[in-house]
Amino acid sequence: MLVIGVPAAHARTIYGSDRGEVINGTESRDVIYAKGGNDSVFARAGGDLVYGQGGRDTLFGAAGRDTLFGGYGEDNLLGEGGRDRLVGGPRKDYLNGGANTDRLIGGRGNDFFYARDGTHDVLRCGPGYDTASVDRTTRRTAASSAPSGRAAAPSRGSRAPRRERLRRRRGRARPPVVAGPSRQPPSRSRSRGRSQCVH
Repeated sequence: MLVIGVPAAHARTIYGSDRGEVINGTESRDVIYAKGGNDSVFARAGGDLVYGQGGRDTLFGAAGRDTLFGGYGEDNLLGEGGRDRLVGGPRKDYLNGGANTDRLIGGRGNDFFYARDGTHDVLRCGPGYDTASVDRTTRRTAASSAPSGRAAAPSRGSRAPRRERLRRRRGRARPPVVAGPSRQPPSRSRSRGRSQCVH
């Protein structure tokens, strides 16, 4: 597996390749394009912007305020520390904001949101059948067809975006196992309930 890393003094934009690789950001603010292949991307410190693009990718944020975009594959997006924004792609994605207040935005696939860090997270369900494991403080908003997960204002004469609701279920949340160098897979934790975004 290829490992890509650039000295912090020279790094601003980092490009992967069409092969599966480990891509390391810097301690500064980076823009990372993973491109094709099944990649593991570690953004590190700084407010980073990460694009998964092709393949099944695992994207890790860090302490900064990061924005992670899933690509065309079934991706794992983990914000970790910082107030992050995670945006799913067209396939089935796993979104976990980690510590701090985060915004999780579903794509067109059947996504799973994990927002159980005791903070006030915001979830935006996509057009797919999404499932969420949430704290009582987490807020869910309506689906939107606007790009990059931004809410679209209804045009004159059109219907407002249809509302969705969270249906709470009892049970235990089981985040999928994602692995990468120097990282531990998320531990299984007891949930107050699993919720589903119902159109």
